[in-house]
Amino acid sequence: AASASASASTSTTQVEPKEIVKVFGRLAEKYIMLDDSGGMCCYSACSDCEYRLPGGGYRMADQSASRPKWIATYDERKFEAQGKEHVTRWSTEIFITNEDNNNNNNNNNNNAT
Repeated sequence: AASASASASTSTTQVEPKEIVKVFGRLAEKYIMLDDSGGMCCYSACSDCEYRLPGGGYRMADQSASRPKWIATYDERKFEAQGKEHVTRWSTEIFITNEDNNNNNNNNNNNAT
C-alpha cells in the first residue's frame, strides 16, 4: 500500500524577480513607526538612557527614508504621546474592503461638487 506522503503532490510556481520587485514596490513604505514596546527615547544623549543601544545608537520610534524600503506589519499605528500616527499605503490603496471603497467613492463624489 502506498503511503499518504507518496500520494501527495507538490507543485512549484516560478515568479520572475521583476514581478517580485513590483509587488514590493506596491507594499513598501518610506516611513514606518516601530513597535512601542521597545520604549521611547527623548534623544538627549543621556549616558544612562535605557533606550540607548550598546553601540551608541537609539531604539527609535520611527524611521524614514527617501525611497520606499520597508513593508509595515501593521495597518495603522499611533504614538499619541508624541502626536504621531501612520496609516500604511497597502491598507488604504491595495487591501481595502467594499465598505472602504464605497466610502472613498462617496468622498470623491462629494469633492466633485
